[in-house]
Amino acid sequence: MYETRGHQQFFDTENPNQPHIMSHESVWYSRPRTYGKGSRECRVCTHPAGLIRKYGLNICRQCFREKSADIGFVKHR
Repeated sequence: MYETRGHQQFFDTENPNQPHIMSHESVWYSRPRTYGKGSRECRVCTHPAGLIRKYGLNICRQCFREKSADIGFVKHR
């Protein structure tokens, strides 16, 4: 391991002459997401925010508005 400009530098096992820089981007999703907000996404568009999880839908609110009639939801006043 070598220190280079604030980044840790490791040597790649496949190509030992080319060092591999471990930056923030390479370890951003390094741990498994099995629970919590980070583990869920819309099943239609993979958007992580605005999920409707009720009845096991797991659809974001924008996709729900588009697909609600196809799913069988009826809008009542």
